[in-house]
Amino acid sequence: MNISDLKILLIEDNNGDAELIQRMLATFEGNCSLKRSDQLSTGLKLLEDETFDVVLLDLGLPDSCGIDTLQKIQQKKQAMPVIVLTGLSDEKLSAEAISSGAQDYLVKGKIDSEVLYRTIRYSIKRKQAEETIRKAKELSDALNSLGNVIYSTLDIEIIMKKVVVEAAQAIGADGSSIGLFQGDSIVITYMYNMPRDFSGQHLSPDEAKDIHYAASVRDAVVFNSATPDDRINVYFWDHFGIRSMLAAPLIIRDKVIGVICFYCFSSAFSFTEIYVDFVRKLSKAISVALENVGLYEDRRRMEEKISHLAHHDELTGLPNRRLFASLLTLELAQSRRYKQKMAIFFLDLDQFKDINDTLGHAAGDELLKDVADRLKSTIRESDTVARIGGDEFNIMLPNIGHVEDIADIARKIVECFQKPFMIAGHELHMTTSIGISIYPDDGAGIDALLRNADIAMYHAKKEGRNTYQFYNPEINVRSVERIRLDNWLRNSIKRGELSVYYQPQVDIKTGKIVCAEALVRWRHPGMGLLDAAQFIPLAEETGFVTVIDEWVLQTVCAQARSWQDAGLTTGCLTVNMSARLLQSTELVDKVSRILGETEVLPDFIHLEITESMAMKNIGRTAARLKELSDMGIRIYIDDFGIGYSSLNYLKRLPIDCLKIDKSFIQDIAIDSDDRAIISAVTAMAHKMKIKVIAEGVETEEQLSFLRLAGCDEMQGFLYSRALPAEEFEELITAGK
Repeated sequence: MNISDLKILLIEDNNGDAELIQRMLATFEGNCSLKRSDQLSTGLKLLEDETFDVVLLDLGLPDSCGIDTLQKIQQKKQAMPVIVLTGLSDEKLSAEAISSGAQDYLVKGKIDSEVLYRTIRYSIKRKQAEETIRKAKELSDALNSLGNVIYSTLDIEIIMKKVVVEAAQAIGADGSSIGLFQGDSIVITYMYNMPRDFSGQHLSPDEAKDIHYAASVRDAVVFNSATPDDRINVYFWDHFGIRSMLAAPLIIRDKVIGVICFYCFSSAFSFTEIYVDFVRKLSKAISVALENVGLYEDRRRMEEKISHLAHHDELTGLPNRRLFASLLTLELAQSRRYKQKMAIFFLDLDQFKDINDTLGHAAGDELLKDVADRLKSTIRESDTVARIGGDEFNIMLPNIGHVEDIADIARKIVECFQKPFMIAGHELHMTTSIGISIYPDDGAGIDALLRNADIAMYHAKKEGRNTYQFYNPEINVRSVERIRLDNWLRNSIKRGELSVYYQPQVDIKTGKIVCAEALVRWRHPGMGLLDAAQFIPLAEETGFVTVIDEWVLQTVCAQARSWQDAGLTTGCLTVNMSARLLQSTELVDKVSRILGETEVLPDFIHLEITESMAMKNIGRTAARLKELSDMGIRIYIDDFGIGYSSLNYLKRLPIDCLKIDKSFIQDIAIDSDDRAIISAVTAMAHKMKIKVIAEGVETEEQLSFLRLAGCDEMQGFLYSRALPAEEFEELITAGK
């Protein structure tokens, strides 16, 4: 992700969320700097003192809350792109934020580095486009204030020649072509702008046909082009009380752009001289205007282009979130009026992040364009597909006769992904998860329909991906519970609700504790003590798991230092590491920093990763693990046997220990295949000088077989459950 010299202001009071954003920004290539404020007041001061490219704004701050927070930012810096961050998926608030000027609206639990990168990139571009439109409009208004005399590049010489020719015609014999009339009663044959009478009131078209001027003008020459709807008039002193008028169309490059009206004191006065005198003044005014404006046609094309960019996705050309919402509003009104059903699809590409991580963002962009083309070719002509950000798409299906029709279209979309995508010389097999909501069954308004389609999409992912799911209230309840759990989890560290438990690992031959696995627990205020399986999957999905990883490592190292200072021999401590932290470019630096701060030797801390994590992006994983191994840290492969590793992959990784998954241990007394697998894995590992640990040992019979198979260590309830630090310390002290 390449963003050069980007300066970001983050206004966020939650330390965990701020750290998560900082980690995501650290994955951006280029010089990306971040300044953070935990209050709106200090954020506004930073905006006043420094220059930023974008603001990431939490709407719930100690000194400001809600949309007012956004509006205060815009009052300070109108041209500043603002991306709203929130912990709640609230479509009503999202729509209000967008309509109030926010460039985008991100739910903290649903973003990763890729989504954040694209959102920042497009937000800056959209804001620049909006500013260009605003400045163009200001220029247009300024030009209009000169009167409607500038429509294209104006060549003053051509204007003068045209006007002089018309003046000569005006004093000719007939003068019929331009309408020369004398006397008080005159007829306006053509007027570009609606004229005013002498009181300043606008005249209707009928009134303008026959205007009587009774008052005589007894002043010097006046040049007037003040407002867009005024005539351009040149008045002459009526010395003899004889009034005459010339109404001549001003023609520029075959286009009538207005009427010039003249009053003179005598027909003997040269109309040519009058015209030339007028053109001299007009030329000066036009010259000033031309110094500040380009070609009218170029400006019009530019405005059209900018307008398109403001309402369409730059990459795919599809309608963006803003235009889709507008189109949805219109279609919803039609469906309501004619009592028709309408469906909303929420699509998300499965495992899209893997494409960016392995092939790069250029390949990811090409894939998104191909996906957009396939979606357009699959839906009906009356349907609308939009890209709303990242790898997410919305589809609107109006005028639905039967629910079965919706399912047919959803199946076609899922099937259109079966054909592989050819990207950068690679054959990519992609799938999509689709959530569907129906008007009026699942909501009467836009916010409810979009929210429920989103909820249904996440349910489709939980059902295994590569499928579609219709919304129903039951999954809505689960989604609301998930959002609440996520919000509680994000504040769990601040409230001191997380703790670390330690489960002993025992040498099978001696029965002595040689190590302990550190396991995180969450004491939820309402749900009681939760083990990792009950909340870590959610943390992984939302990205908060990296914050938990770092907290656990810091806590374990600090505890180890405390035990060492007290003279207790605990053996090594193993810490689980998430896939997100493993793929982070900051992994090695963070581990090194924490070890240095706590003064714990690297060989005392062992890191555990799952087999599936180890095999994902093997090249990058091998490089990261080698850096850790070179520091003296030992690497454990957890849940071995349930993934898809091979001996070739294991040879490439600096592995010190395999932990056989408990699913192979629980049935070894009755399952000969499990016994054969354990024996083979143990023999293979020992040949590679890798230690073997059996997880989930609960019976003496299991332990007996493991001892015969040559397994090195065991971990399970047979010896001890996971214990709080104080109880584990007592276990060590007792010398069990």
